[in-house]
Amino acid sequence: MASSCLSSLSRHTQAVLAGALFSSALWMTAAAGPSSIALPGERAFPESITSARDGTLFIGRLGEGGIVRADPRTGAAALFVAPGAAGSRSITGVFADEASGTLWACSNDLSALGGPSGGRDRGAALKAFDLRTGAAKRSVSLEPNSFCNDIAVDAGGAVYVTDSAHPTVLRLPAGAARFEVFATNPQFAPPQPNSSRRRSRTAPGWTGSRSAATAQCM
Repeated sequence: MASSCLSSLSRHTQAVLAGALFSSALWMTAAAGPSSIALPGERAFPESITSARDGTLFIGRLGEGGIVRADPRTGAAALFVAPGAAGSRSITGVFADEASGTLWACSNDLSALGGPSGGRDRGAALKAFDLRTGAAKRSVSLEPNSFCNDIAVDAGGAVYVTDSAHPTVLRLPAGAARFEVFATNPQFAPPQPNSSRRRSRTAPGWTGSRSAATAQCM
């Protein structure tokens, strides 16, 4: 009797699990968005991407400047921050800071290399835009000959950026107007040509081309 009950329970459990898995598969298929999203612009050159909790994507454009907002469910994409906004140039790192309602973005003047020339900045700067409207909020310049690259924010609202021109991580305390050095180490420096560190950091299958103006959805 006990054996029969256990067998019946096992079959029932298997049926429930199979139904749940089937329902999940159907939901995932229905909810799945496009595998890639075309970005506006002939030379968009997407460089960095961030997302909000609701899945909204923000993509920085290196080639033409500006930031694109995209819906990963539909593939719809449009300019959210215009090229040259708040003096910005090429956009590298982007970070959606929902706690402060800010879209942080690294801007660098790459006009000598074919980057956008519409902005007024002549160096590197951290830009702050309203996460809801895209309106400019503030701009904090880095030291001359710096390169603002990646961004992170801590629980207290301090913003950290990597200066890829130097082996340095900078910190902007909440409400501050100037960066302070948070960490520096020779290991942060870019690898030199033909060095073993450079070879070891090359990703398998990397072809060196990032010019396709699409954001891949993995």
